[in-house]
Amino acid sequence: CDIVIKLGKRPLVWADIALKYPEAIKLLPKETIFVDWNYGWDMNKFGDHAKLMESGFEIWGSPSLRCSPDNYSLTQWEKHFDNIRDFIPAARKLGYKGMIMTSWSTSGLYSMVNETNTDLVDLYAIRHVYPLTGFNLLLAAYTEGINSQHPLDIHQFITEYCNTTYGFNKAQSAAFWNALKAAPYEVNAGKVVNKPGLSLQGLLDSARLSAKEFHELKPLKNRNEFEQYRLMADIRVQYLAFQNIEKQVNEASFTISQIPFVLKQLEDLMAKDEGLSRRFTALNKGYYHPSEIEAENQLRKARIQLLYDRLSRRK
Repeated sequence: CDIVIKLGKRPLVWADIALKYPEAIKLLPKETIFVDWNYGWDMNKFGDHAKLMESGFEIWGSPSLRCSPDNYSLTQWEKHFDNIRDFIPAARKLGYKGMIMTSWSTSGLYSMVNETNTDLVDLYAIRHVYPLTGFNLLLAAYTEGINSQHPLDIHQFITEYCNTTYGFNKAQSAAFWNALKAAPYEVNAGKVVNKPGLSLQGLLDSARLSAKEFHELKPLKNRNEFEQYRLMADIRVQYLAFQNIEKQVNEASFTISQIPFVLKQLEDLMAKDEGLSRRFTALNKGYYHPSEIEAENQLRKARIQLLYDRLSRRK
């Protein structure tokens, strides 16, 4: 912090450690700004919030457009809308002086590729998410939340945004919102996380219904923007379909005689992925470099191809 101040700047530090160790706050120079990051939890998650407020330091807030467990095939839309609705007014009431909207994508967890233990060749982000091109809706909600003195009315915002942006009526806007927020659950080792009683097949069925709803909705304008939702929904269906296949292969009851059937399922997924790749390329041309688009398209089908190669004895 002293180095930053000597360079004529003000240091910003995340507030979670200050909340956990409030006795250390006084060790920092008075120019320090604390950024209280809250992605949808209690204000005292990291420690006693009152002690931070009493410290006399300038404090900013930080909600999120995307964060864990969001990934390339999952976005917890309702959680992020609730975060905008709840945290921004709370930060304003507490007297925060600024706001940083975060969008956690290629960061957080990494996988290293080493030539030797000391020579790093590449670093792959494990937390991988869909490009920001698909999140104009949340960006607009954040702008609305910042510019209003009242908490964001989510349903009113969705209705107005869908009407203005896509030409939807109230019923179509409600259908859009229901499809967007449906069954936002993570999958781990073939099991649905944080939703007891919901099977992986049930989650896949829900995703298929959402994708069907997006394809049945017909926007009157901004069709390219709306196509992002359709593509994200179809990518989620592909992801969950593969998870369901992989779960079956990992069952103790799986036998060699079932391999031909599984290979056919994987071939169908890879054939459908060609269409996903074309759509992804068309929608993100100009946002990503061509090599990045190619990398995204390859990553999306990598596990499908790997399982196919192993079961067919190609690898």
